[in-house]
Amino acid sequence: LVAHPSPSKPSMVTLVPFVGTSSIALLSSIVIVATLTMATIGKMDVLQQPSADYTSKVAIMGGTGMQGGAAIDLLLEFGVSHSNIRTLTRNANSPAARRLSKEKGISVLEGSQDIGNEEDPEYGQKVEDLREAYARLLDGVECLFALTFTQYDNETREKRLGRILFESIGASPSIKLVVF
Repeated sequence: LVAHPSPSKPSMVTLVPFVGTSSIALLSSIVIVATLTMATIGKMDVLQQPSADYTSKVAIMGGTGMQGGAAIDLLLEFGVSHSNIRTLTRNANSPAARRLSKEKGISVLEGSQDIGNEEDPEYGQKVEDLREAYARLLDGVECLFALTFTQYDNETREKRLGRILFESIGASPSIKLVVF
């Protein structure tokens, strides 16, 4: 799958599918996810939907939020099976998480990225819990749409989260592509 600007309308993108190995299907899924964010904020229109058999396992972080939820919707629209998509959310019992699970058939895993500060007496356990949540999310997954818990007032915390996330990605032998 290739995304390229439309010559006549620079704000539009045409998606052109390639037929081939599962690596191509994997790349296709990620290009779709990346395109989705732009399409949902009105920066581009998707002119052509690819038709392909997507068999790659895809993990979407923050599936109950706006970006992750939109990524899930687009993957489903493009034919990725609900059984090939899983998401991580801080509360698997929230109404949004239950809706994803029951109505869309998405596997919803719980894990909080709110690890606090190093001064917090529970910090070490929170970090270990997060590492375990990432390991469950990434088990057998080839594609990852990654987000971190953003705290605009705490750059250090976000850097720590990014480091923990990428250490977990590095420890996962199945990951082939990450959109962060």
